[in-house]
Amino acid sequence: MFISKSNRQSKNIPVENLQKNHQKEVEALFSRLHDRQQQRFSSADFLTIYPPLNQITDTPEKDAAQAFLQRLTALDYRARYIPVQPDSSESDSVSESVSTDDDDDFYAIFSTNVDFSQFKQDHVHPMDIQMVVFHCSDSFLKQSMITKLSQCQYALPLLVPDRAAADIESPLWTFRQIRKTWKKTEIRDNSKSVTIKSLPICKAETPLVSFFRLGSLSQSKSQLMNTLINDRHNTFFHRNCPGSTKSRHLMDGVVEIAWYCPAGKDNDSFSDCIGFCNLHGDSLLMEKQREILTEISSVLVVLVPALEKGQESSKVISTLIRSPNPLIVLTADNDCGAVQIKPQKYKVGLKDRSQSDVSEELREIIRKILSGSNKSFNLELMSNISGVRVDEDDTVCQNGKSAAMNIVKTNKERFHLRGNIEKEKSQKDQQLIQIRQKQCAASCSELMKSFTDSLMSLEQKDKEYFLKWTQILIDELSSKDLSLKVKQTELEQISQKLQAATFGLEHIFREMSQIYEAHQSLKRQTHCRHTEWVKYPELAADLMISGHPMELMDGDAGHVPLTWISGLLQEVIKKLGDQRVFVLSVLGVQSSGKSTMLNAMFGLQFAVSAGRCTKGAYMQLLKLSEEIKTDFKFDYVLVVDTEGLRALELEGHNTLHHDNELATFVVGLGNMTLINIFGENPAEMQDILQIVVQAFMRMKKVQLSPSCVFVHQNVTDITAAEKNMDGKRRLQEKLDKMAQLAAKEEGCEAECFSDVIAFDVQKDVKYFAQLWEGSPPMAPPNPGYSESVQELKSFILSKASESDGIKLSHFSSKIQDLWNALMNENVVFNLKNTQEISVYRKLEVQYGNWTWALRSEMLTIENRLYPQIEKRQIGKILISDLSKEISKTYEQIKTEIKDYFEKNEDKEMLVQWRGRFQIKITDFHEELLTGVKRKLDEVIQQKKACKKLDEKETDFENKLLQKSKELAHMLRGTIKDEEELKMQFDSVWSHWVKELTSDTKPIEDINLEEDQLTVLNNLGFELALYVKQKSLEIIQSKPVATRGFTPTYLHEVAKNVQENVTEFESKMKFTFKKKFTVELLLFVFHQTAGWILQSHKFYKDNNDALIYLNSKKNEYFNIFRSFCKGSSSAVVFGEMICQKLKVSAVEAVCNQTAVDLAGELRCNVPAFNGNRLNLEKHVLKDLAEKEDFNKFMTYIRDPREQVEEFIRKKVKKYMFEENKNKAPQILQKNSDDIQRFIRQTLFEATEKIKTEKGDINMWVKEFSISLRCKLKLTMNTISCQNFRDINNLDFLRVEIEKGLQIISKEMKSLSLTEVMNNRQKPDEILIDQLCNCCWERCPFCAAVCINTIKDHSPDKHSVPFHRPSGVNGWHKRASMELNNDFCTTSVASDKIFYPSPESEKSIPYKLYQTAGGKYASWSIIADGSMLPYWKWFVCRFQKEIEDYYKEKCKGWGEILPEWRKYTKEEALRSLDEMYSL
Repeated sequence: MFISKSNRQSKNIPVENLQKNHQKEVEALFSRLHDRQQQRFSSADFLTIYPPLNQITDTPEKDAAQAFLQRLTALDYRARYIPVQPDSSESDSVSESVSTDDDDDFYAIFSTNVDFSQFKQDHVHPMDIQMVVFHCSDSFLKQSMITKLSQCQYALPLLVPDRAAADIESPLWTFRQIRKTWKKTEIRDNSKSVTIKSLPICKAETPLVSFFRLGSLSQSKSQLMNTLINDRHNTFFHRNCPGSTKSRHLMDGVVEIAWYCPAGKDNDSFSDCIGFCNLHGDSLLMEKQREILTEISSVLVVLVPALEKGQESSKVISTLIRSPNPLIVLTADNDCGAVQIKPQKYKVGLKDRSQSDVSEELREIIRKILSGSNKSFNLELMSNISGVRVDEDDTVCQNGKSAAMNIVKTNKERFHLRGNIEKEKSQKDQQLIQIRQKQCAASCSELMKSFTDSLMSLEQKDKEYFLKWTQILIDELSSKDLSLKVKQTELEQISQKLQAATFGLEHIFREMSQIYEAHQSLKRQTHCRHTEWVKYPELAADLMISGHPMELMDGDAGHVPLTWISGLLQEVIKKLGDQRVFVLSVLGVQSSGKSTMLNAMFGLQFAVSAGRCTKGAYMQLLKLSEEIKTDFKFDYVLVVDTEGLRALELEGHNTLHHDNELATFVVGLGNMTLINIFGENPAEMQDILQIVVQAFMRMKKVQLSPSCVFVHQNVTDITAAEKNMDGKRRLQEKLDKMAQLAAKEEGCEAECFSDVIAFDVQKDVKYFAQLWEGSPPMAPPNPGYSESVQELKSFILSKASESDGIKLSHFSSKIQDLWNALMNENVVFNLKNTQEISVYRKLEVQYGNWTWALRSEMLTIENRLYPQIEKRQIGKILISDLSKEISKTYEQIKTEIKDYFEKNEDKEMLVQWRGRFQIKITDFHEELLTGVKRKLDEVIQQKKACKKLDEKETDFENKLLQKSKELAHMLRGTIKDEEELKMQFDSVWSHWVKELTSDTKPIEDINLEEDQLTVLNNLGFELALYVKQKSLEIIQSKPVATRGFTPTYLHEVAKNVQENVTEFESKMKFTFKKKFTVELLLFVFHQTAGWILQSHKFYKDNNDALIYLNSKKNEYFNIFRSFCKGSSSAVVFGEMICQKLKVSAVEAVCNQTAVDLAGELRCNVPAFNGNRLNLEKHVLKDLAEKEDFNKFMTYIRDPREQVEEFIRKKVKKYMFEENKNKAPQILQKNSDDIQRFIRQTLFEATEKIKTEKGDINMWVKEFSISLRCKLKLTMNTISCQNFRDINNLDFLRVEIEKGLQIISKEMKSLSLTEVMNNRQKPDEILIDQLCNCCWERCPFCAAVCINTIKDHSPDKHSVPFHRPSGVNGWHKRASMELNNDFCTTSVASDKIFYPSPESEKSIPYKLYQTAGGKYASWSIIADGSMLPYWKWFVCRFQKEIEDYYKEKCKGWGEILPEWRKYTKEEALRSLDEMYSL
């Protein structure tokens, strides 16, 4: 146990008491500075974003340790001099002891016994703060802390007394990441030779000069040492440093070490690297440390107050003089200069001498001693010294080291990847597969098995040690050959050797990623037993979450392994949830300090291979601390560090293209991008500005809006406001100029940089002081730089607080989209935002739900109004009335839409479509209203057209009833046989009909063939090409069903055809043969004939009196038979009402069943319950399963026709095969509902008329009105004058209920076929719902636009996966060769095409939209995606396709051998995989 300096000054106090007091003071110190109750600081604390530090105010004691860490992270060497604010309660207690007596005050000033213990307790020594943090940190944070202290050019603890035990620890582990670079100067043969050395400090063998004192001196040993090493910087803390006090509790017994690293200049203090050790405290009390230093040092420097015999210090000096170690004794009581006592033994006086003189003499003596052969010191030798416990001997550290050594034992060459995939991608697919197979084999290698097994099996701490040791040991391999003599003629060879020698841990992770991608691409397990590759992303995710940076872009191949990155981020999401992150990226010229800035800002340690700059791109997660989390909308910051632009090693390798690619990628990924510029001269940064501005221009064109901050580093005078203003002005001018150039390059308009991105030159430009305070390698970081870093951090967090960030899943898809777009060169045309597509597709599904809710409600309203129109109870339909009927549902849908856009987790992305979809819903609502009004208006028109017959109906039925009644009375009792009765009725029926229709002309049938021939003759065969759909539209617009057919309609069609023929022949500059045109017009007539005949039949059935009367024959025979049997008027009347109820009820039940079935199908049939793309997938599956080429071609040529057929067949299959019981259940439910309604209405009408004492006329009227909301019961044809004798309404009700029972049984036996043949049909309802979308086809391959909304402008038509163009008949001009290139491949190529057969000018595929017309309305993403489905189709139907188009699959259209390997099962599976994206 060692006693603090303050306690040793106490006299006549037993040692035991001093030790107890010291222990209490140390414990009190720890409790004041570290209130975590045994919880250690961890490396996670180093990687957590805390509130920015205030540079001015004092720091409370409880925050001193955290403030020290934060300042140290920012490379602020003033971390040692943090002003600490004493605890307020203790300060108050001191202030209360003030005396009010003047005499007491006077004596108190001169008194030597005043107790200042409270003041001493209140002031914390700066080095005590450092040591508290050191003692309370885990080994990884200690390592980071010591590495930062080294960067700040501070001395580092080499020997530390254990607070809990009596031994001494050497924290060797904490030195492992420190690397020193120096220039060794040697004079040989009168010539000066300079050698650059760059080594891990643990491997450096250097002389060691150790200082310690014997007793107490007025001179500062540490201050003297500083003049030897760096007279401008306090490498060792000394008594005259700011904040120093006598009450130092944790430094006594600590040995610190620092190294002097020469710069190869004439004014170097020493010509080679030298280590300096400083033992703090009186070494007389620390014999163990003194002996250790004596053992390991090359030179010993001892300070003594005086050399007097008999003193303990003199005994020590005598022992040292007799030892072989070189010795320099500095005495405080002597003013002599340097005196050599004996060889390598010197004496130097300190009394009344300037420190500079003493240090110069010391420097000369040390140089002289070290010029001879002396022992050297190596940090790793500390483990061989007895009495010293090395932290690396801990079991957990050794476990990690042994696992790492097993890895490194493998021959270095085996680390290299098995094939460089991304540079081979231009080769054939077969070669790529072979490379992937080799990479799969690499997962079976001993190296990868050992590495991944260690990651999977080791405990968390062991795993961290394992990774650190692996990096350390690999760096050693990479560093062995880096000590090179600098000769101008060898620079190129040295550069190549340096690049070949560099190797890091990132290469192993890169190999893991390549193995994973290889396995995923081959979709199979290898034959070896090692199949843990599926766990690789999870292993990497654990490391990323724990703070390890992961490679985003391969630094050597310049490629992003998309499959690996996607798998990695998916695992991170599984472990953390789909967290929101703020992505901060940095962009700048190589070696401009980007990584240093990020590391200083956030405490990062981005992977930088030994001896070189960052290559590629790395990403690292940083968590927000609890103190600031509430101020942000995200929980993590994801920092992306990238390689520099204009990299020298890439010179000659298309540097500009690479830089543009990297800049666009980095800018596109980041929510904010730091543009790092070295210096402030705009002329020197013109290249990078052009790249950056163009990248932002591209992001604007694809609707991404990142922000940017410009950072000027190494600015000499950042405080000169005028100079800064001038610099900002020049930057603004340069940015504006670059924006104009970029706008010209990208084909858009921009006058200034602020037109491209929101940018304020006054706020978004920061100036940094130079990093070093002096000349390296001994210069410490500039405090001004650290302040700039903190200010920039505050600014970044301030701007980030306004951002919503981005979800990890969105970030993952954004990487995929950006990189795929970059690989296809034209970013603006080719950027596909996968996340947006996914969100949009979900919105389409929701849109389908909203429109279905409106359509379903409107169908119900239509079914309710239809019977009332049939009964002529409604003669006019108003839009306002329909709108009022559906208003409740519409308002509910609008609320749902509002909630969806405002409360959905992707609301930030959805906002761009909100206005458009609200308009679309409004339009759909209006279309529904208009459509239903049109349908109901047609019914009204039909009823008006039938008015003549309707007016006669009542008269007809009254006369028929009267005649039936009279005949029955006449024959009652005379005929008992049913057959004879029927014969008697038939004999008079035809007479009755003839009598009733004597003055009515029957409607004749039409002779359509004769009319068509007449038209052809009249036209003189001057016909033309005309499409079937247009002809149908013209014919179907005619009122055949309401007014009948006239040949004029055919003349109108033919005339329209003739006009189009003339126009077409003029355009194409050729004439069709008459034979062909005749056949074509006959085809058109044939296509329209079915509709014409059906419509005319409908007209005749509804308007011909003879047909009407014959339809009533059975009804009146039943009446006649009832009267013959003697039935009462009530019985007969009840039968008549039941007959009419039956027809109306069946129709109502069937219509409602159709609507309900459509809803059921939409919910339960996968093809119907998604968006347009989902329906497309199921149609393609159905086509593949049937393998009918004709249906395929129908789909390609007329996709809507094929989709409608698919819907109809799917509906029938669901109803009659897959769910036989479901439709009858719905039918039964609706049947029961309608019967309950009729019975309830019957009861209420009867009771009401009985109460009002009404007659049969009143009852019929009441009953009819009450039913009209659901049934089209027509009671006006029943003449109540024939039933005036009915006065017992209860009896009538009973009779009707008897009839209802019969109706109920008949409705239960209704077949589904009747439902399908009714007015409302489930398949037609679904066709209206699902086919009301966009049907535009790709001009190249005929792929159908998959947008669920019919008019989706301003969005262009698109489809996720195109087809080979040969499927649509595209072929090479003037040849018989089909073109089997996919559109997505073509638009990324240098090929050309002709927009139409008559085109003389060709268009590059890359600029296909410039062809205008249908080409301009499409967006084809050049992403290389080729659906295996269509490859299978081309191979399966090659002959049929060739026969259909009279072309051949050769030359351009030659089918690749790989295509023929796809099976139908793989084709179907590809639909599921691809369309689920």
